[in-house]
Amino acid sequence: MLPRRLKASSIDILENNKARINIWYRENFSGYVNPTIHMHYDVIRKGSILCEGVIQIERNRPVAAGILNKTFFPYKLKVQFPLKEKENIQITCKKLIIESIGTYVVIARGLVRHEDFLERMQQLKG
Repeated sequence: MLPRRLKASSIDILENNKARINIWYRENFSGYVNPTIHMHYDVIRKGSILCEGVIQIERNRPVAAGILNKTFFPYKLKVQFPLKEKENIQITCKKLIIESIGTYVVIARGLVRHEDFLERMQQLKG
């Protein structure tokens, strides 16, 4: 199941009927970052999905959320994502592979790996 707010930042059409979708979504984290400090902050998950055996790529009006459907035919998958809130990308393909996924925290307009952020927070005293 896809996260409800999954979006595409870009799509790369590759050779051999392949396409790479660069994806991301933002969610809120709430919890203890060390034994005495509780924080609320946004995390961004970003990565890429490789679609193999691309059958069709369509661009439509924007949708609110990413969707993954198995079609009636078992060898087809259909994914769609809002792309930069301007349009919707819908891809029908035979196979989806998660190439990469990472979790980041926004600090001073830049992204820091979530693990590095938590290490820094462990060193704070409450």
